[in-house]
Amino acid sequence: MSSLLSLPPEVRLIIYDCFLAAHTDISGHQQPSNTHFRLLHTCTQIAREAACLRSYISLPHELQILSFLSSASPALLQHIRAVDVANDGRVLPVSHVFEALRRMPIIQSIRVFECTRGVPQRDLGEVAPNLSLQFECAIFPYGPPPSLMSYELYLDPSTTNTIFQSIPPENIHALRLSGRCRFSQSVRLPNLTDLTICSVTSNYLDQHLEESISSSRLHDFRYSQGHRMGFQITGRHLSFITQRSSATLRQLVLLECSKLSSRELASCLECLSALEYFALSFITVNELDSNFVLSIPCAVKTVKLSVTNARFTSPFIQQEEALCDVLENRYLSRSPPPDCINAMFREEVLKSRVSRWRRLAQSFKYNLYIGPWELKENM
Repeated sequence: MSSLLSLPPEVRLIIYDCFLAAHTDISGHQQPSNTHFRLLHTCTQIAREAACLRSYISLPHELQILSFLSSASPALLQHIRAVDVANDGRVLPVSHVFEALRRMPIIQSIRVFECTRGVPQRDLGEVAPNLSLQFECAIFPYGPPPSLMSYELYLDPSTTNTIFQSIPPENIHALRLSGRCRFSQSVRLPNLTDLTICSVTSNYLDQHLEESISSSRLHDFRYSQGHRMGFQITGRHLSFITQRSSATLRQLVLLECSKLSSRELASCLECLSALEYFALSFITVNELDSNFVLSIPCAVKTVKLSVTNARFTSPFIQQEEALCDVLENRYLSRSPPPDCINAMFREEVLKSRVSRWRRLAQSFKYNLYIGPWELKENM
C-alpha cells in the first residue's frame, strides 16, 4: 500500500485541503475543535507542506486561546482568514479572545458560538463588580479588521446579543442571526448577499427587517423558526425580500413556515427568475388554496418540499395531492432533469406515487429522496 508521502505533492495538498475543510463543518450548532490539526504534526514534511493551508482556527475556551497566543507564529497569524470563537459578552479583560483576534489582521469570516467554558466569576477578583455585558465589544473592542465580510451567530435562543456595536454593517456580505438579537442602531446592509435567520427569539426583526435590508440584493436567503418562540416570517417579509432580489436570489430556504399563506408564497415565487435551489417546509393552518408548486420557476435545479398541518388542525388531503401532481408533471419528468428532488408528504398522499417517482428518477438520472430532509439543511 502506498503511503501518503509517496503521492505527488499536488495530490497531497488536495488531500490536506479537503481534510481540513471538512473539519470546519458545524454539527448541532456546536463549535468545531482543533483536533484535526494533529494531521499537520504527523511529521516535519507534512507540517511544512500544509502550513499554507492553515487559514482557519477555532478558539472555544480560554486555555485554547492562551495556548494559541503563546505558540502561534507571526506568519500563521497573518494567514488566518476564518475564526470561530465562544463569546460570553463580558467586557473587561475577562477573556483574551479580543487579543487573539486583534493579532489576525486579515480575518474575512467570524462565527460566534455559545460560551460554555468561560472564566468563573469567582476567579476575577476585584474586577468582577465592574463587568458589563456588551456582546460585540467583548470580541472587537477596537473594531474588526477591514477585511471582515462574513459574520455568523450560532447562539442559544435565550442568549441576548446586540450586534453592529463595533462591526461596520456596510462591510458585511454574509450574515447569520440567532438568539435574542437586535442591532445597536438603525443600520443598512448595502453589500449583504447571504442572509440566514435561525432561532431568533426577539421581536426586533419583525419591526426592522425591511429597513435593514432595503438596499440589499440577496443571492441566498435561509430562514428557520428553530424555536417555539422564534421569529415567524410572514408574507410581508417574504414579499419585501423577493421583490428587491427578484433578479439575484438563487437560493431560498424556508423552514417551519406557518404564518405564510399559500397565495402569498405563490406570488413571491413567481418573480424569482434566477432561483436555482428551493427548499420549503410548509405548515398549513386553515388553508391551502393556492397550488404554489405551479409558481416555482421551471429552471430550478433542486426542489425540497415538506407539507404538514399544524396541531389541532385538519389536513388538506386533496390540495396536497394536487401539489404532488404538479410536482410530478412539471419537475420529476422534465427535460433537462433537475439535480435533486426531496419530498415529504403524508403517507396517504405518497403511497401510490413513490414507486412511480423512483422509476422517473432512475430514468432521468437525478437524485430523489422521499422522507424528512430538513435536518440536512444544516441551518
